[in-house]
Amino acid sequence: MGVLSCSWHSRHLQRRLLQFRSSAKLVVFVVVFAIFTDNFLYGLIIPVIPTALPERGVIEGNDDQRWVSILGAVFSASTLVVSPITWYWIKRVNSLRWPFMAGLIVLTGATALLCVGTHLGLWIASRLLQGAANGVVWTVGSALLRESVGEEGLGQAFGYVGMGMNLGGIAGPLLGGALYEHAGYYTVFGLGFALLGLDMLFRVILIETKPATNGLESRGESLEGAFPAHPAPDEEADPGSLPAEKASASQTLASDSEVVSALLSCPRLWVVLWSYMVTAMIMTAFDSVLALFVRERFGWNQSAQGLVFLALFIPQLLNPAVGMICDRYSRAGRYMVSGAFAIGCLTLTLLRLVVGDSVGSKVLLCTLLAVIGLCVTFSMTPLFVEISAMVGDMEKNAPGRLNQEAASALGYGLMNSSWSAGALVGPFLAGFIKDAAGWNTMAWVLGLVVGVPAVLVLLFMGESWLLPTCRSATLCQNEVIEGVHV
Repeated sequence: MGVLSCSWHSRHLQRRLLQFRSSAKLVVFVVVFAIFTDNFLYGLIIPVIPTALPERGVIEGNDDQRWVSILGAVFSASTLVVSPITWYWIKRVNSLRWPFMAGLIVLTGATALLCVGTHLGLWIASRLLQGAANGVVWTVGSALLRESVGEEGLGQAFGYVGMGMNLGGIAGPLLGGALYEHAGYYTVFGLGFALLGLDMLFRVILIETKPATNGLESRGESLEGAFPAHPAPDEEADPGSLPAEKASASQTLASDSEVVSALLSCPRLWVVLWSYMVTAMIMTAFDSVLALFVRERFGWNQSAQGLVFLALFIPQLLNPAVGMICDRYSRAGRYMVSGAFAIGCLTLTLLRLVVGDSVGSKVLLCTLLAVIGLCVTFSMTPLFVEISAMVGDMEKNAPGRLNQEAASALGYGLMNSSWSAGALVGPFLAGFIKDAAGWNTMAWVLGLVVGVPAVLVLLFMGESWLLPTCRSATLCQNEVIEGVHV
């Protein structure tokens, strides 16, 4: 009797542990922390690079602005290439956990190269690896979130992702600049390695939903209550009541090539990708120019160069609230993004008014940066949610044919590639315009870049009568309706 009781308690404890390790809340926390770590390590060296490159003999002369821009672009180019490759990879593995862990290993290697790097080649290699890790983390993390929280909570989940991203963007430059100034170069990376160790622990604890469920089902148990249930529409209905044509079509899901064709032929996708790229351009443009600008204009040291990024990132902590609005009011996204771009256009242009070394100029700069950060907040999360909504609408137009998981994973991979394309252009555009024509010209060019998409988003984002329905002929050509091939 005692043996049976002990065995029951052991199985009960194992079940509870699996419930915790695969719960939606833990998945969201681990993904958010992974993205926080990725952005923290990216931002950690932003205030360090302009001073560390000449001090460590990596570059000579006054080429700091040029190489700050190039290193940022190298990171983004790597992410741009790796994101679609990661989508192809995760479609061919049984568990998302291993690609997730691989991304962390690559990020650790990149941090080690930066720590020991006294040659330009090592810095370029480290930024390439950082970009690759970023592509893996964002693509795999987005797929994990959709698998775990379902459609209903996706907006809020991505809001928390945005908050983690922005907290990393805040803490990285802030702590990086302060540690470099007061404790030296290697202390900066000591903090980075400590954070990587914590991230490794969380990723080891995590078990994605499907393997955990399969493990319990093989023993005749259930994971009920471990995470919110989000049944597909087909599961809620009586299978016997399904129309014959839907049952026939659902037997064959679209192949990977058909999924790619369906997404790329959807005009809504290109509106979202363009808008997301513009958002990335604005965010990363300041990575290459802001620290140098405040050093030249105001004479600020590394700590102050890191602190100025707070004005840009703190407003973005409102991302979860924006995500909740998107979940509750599905049609609000278009107006939020368009309004954010319109206000951002005006605000970026007003950066031309930051002249001289007066207190007024410093206050004006921080205020304008805060408004820009708020505009980014109201554009980023609605654009991510739009991808999921678009895939759902495509499924309605071709019932049972679209592999929603594959389409969503590809959509998020393309979003990450779009961000990377913007992050590739942003540092170059801002850095080289500032070098060639000055801060004022850079400000109105960035304003113009943001202003054009404001109109496009208002007219074309979401279900718009101006765009054709996203229904791919590829998905429809093999549907069977009453025995007739379409």
